[in-house]
Parts: sequence; structure tokens; C-alpha cells
Amino acid sequence: MIFNRIAGVFFMSFLKSLKPTKPAEVTAGDKKFYQITCLAGGGVALVSMVLLLIRLAGFGAAYVWSPLALGLGCGAFFALSYLRYQFPKIPVLQRFADASVYFTIFGAYTPLALLLIRLDLYENGSIVCGWVLFGVIAFFSLLFFVASVLSERRFRLTGAFCYILMAFSLLFGVYALCNALYFSHFLAIFLMIVTILAFAASPVIYWFFDRHAWQMKVYYILVAVGTFSAALMTVLYAFLGR
Repeated sequence: MIFNRIAGVFFMSFLKSLKPTKPAEVTAGDKKFYQITCLAGGGVALVSMVLLLIRLAGFGAAYVWSPLALGLGCGAFFALSYLRYQFPKIPVLQRFADASVYFTIFGAYTPLALLLIRLDLYENGSIVCGWVLFGVIAFFSLLFFVASVLSERRFRLTGAFCYILMAFSLLFGVYALCNALYFSHFLAIFLMIVTILAFAASPVIYWFFDRHAWQMKVYYILVAVGTFSAALMTVLYAFLGR
């Protein structure tokens, strides 16, 4: 117990030492960069949603929910993030934009849970686990979205920890993804690692480096990379996988 407290004090002191003394100013160039990144990330989410719906919509409810969750979940984050800079004088947009990052995990996880994991387990006689994983991620994503909107500062550490935990829970889909992308296990594992690391690093950058000029640029790039990787592995499964 004492060791944990001492380690916690040193860790927080280290994080504080990384912060400059004054808040970073957001320039017009920064805003343009943020908005372009958000447009790119949102575009990837929506294009992948349309492609997946065209390819999978006729196969059942899970094949409709998965593209919609991926496209609308990730798209909502990028849309709200774009609007927060387009209308900076509306404070509520910032809260919703910050909280909507939980939708990206929900969007990335849903295809894994409802398609890859569910179908992989179906071969062994069970389809329940995929829906259970989907329900758990959906519940916690909505819970922390609401908590962050109501009190962002209070849930900062808890939210960051749970977001990172949800990001690493994508590992549940590694085996199913490798089976689906049978033509290249290396590609499947690479995309999974990129998705997990990008999503897991983004809350650390956002919540612990909020006084650095590069913070938001790296944050949006990481979320965009995670979204692109998640969308790519889902599209590859839909068009080339089994």
C-alpha cells in the first residue's frame, strides 16, 4: 500500500514535470490542421460504412449494426471535433467532442464482436460471446460518455484508464481476425497492434499533455490512425476474408 502511494506520487510528479508553465495557444493554422484531420478521419469512417453496408447488409442484423457502429461512432467523434473549432464560442460542443472519443472504441470494437468473434465462435457452437462483448463495450462507452459530459475533470483518470482498457480488450479479436484474414496473419496482427496502440495512446496524450502545443495534433492523428486501421481490417474481412 505504501509502495503504491509512493509510486503514484512519483508518477504524477513526473507527468507534471513534462507540462510547461503556460497553456498552449491554439493558432489559426492549428485549427485548420485539426479540422483537416477530422475531415479525413470522418471521411474514412463514412466511406468504410458505405462499402460495408453495400457488401454485408443482406446477411442479417449483425452485418448492418457493425458498419453503422463503425461509421457513425467514429464519424460522430470527428464531426463534433470539427464543429468545436468551427464554433469555438459554444462551450457545450467542447464537452461533447471530448466525451465522444468513447464512441471510437465502440465503433472499432463492434465489427470485431458481432462479425469476427461471433462467427468464429459460431463454428464451435456458440454465438453468445460476441454479443456479450458488444454489450459490455457499448455500455461502458455510453456510461463514460455521459460521465465525461457531466463532469470531465472528475472522471479524467478513471475515464483514461477505462478507455485504455477497452482499447486493449480488442485483443479478444486477434484469433478471429487471423482466421478471417487467412491470407496474411502478419497483416491481421499488424493492423490489430496499430489499432490498439493508436487508441490506447490517444487518451494519455489528451489528458496528461494538455499544455503542450503539439498535444491536439498528435491526439487527432492517433485517433484517425486507429479509425483507419480498424476500418481497413473490417473492409479487408468483408471483401477478401472468410
